Amino acid sequence: MLVDILLLSLPPLFSAVVLAAQHWFPWHSGVRPLSRLQAYVAGTSVVVGVPVVAMLIAHVGGIERPVLFWALLLVLNTVAGGLTVMAAYWIDSKRAVGLEEVHAAGRREHRMD
Repeated sequence: MLVDILLLSLPPLFSAVVLAAQHWFPWHSGVRPLSRLQAYVAGTSVVVGVPVVAMLIAHVGGIERPVLFWALLLVLNTVAGGLTVMAAYWIDSKRAVGLEEVHAAGRREHRMD
């Protein structure tokens, strides 16, 4: 029972942390920003990849569960990922000035010098 709870909660939690980190990664500080397609690929890789890795680790560890258990993990991970991204955009919308605007203003000031 504890193993099931861990298997159903840790991958979505890890995915949420990684997606939030990807969302707020300081792309403007020297790293080339991701295109929209690259951002979608990175996010989808987390949403699908993390549960698949959890399934493989469980299988190698001798933990066998029915197919519907793993389907539930995929659904939970997708919901957690979607809620994380929605929350990130909501938080961004509530900030008076976003980080990108601050850095863009700094770049404009340096060009005027």
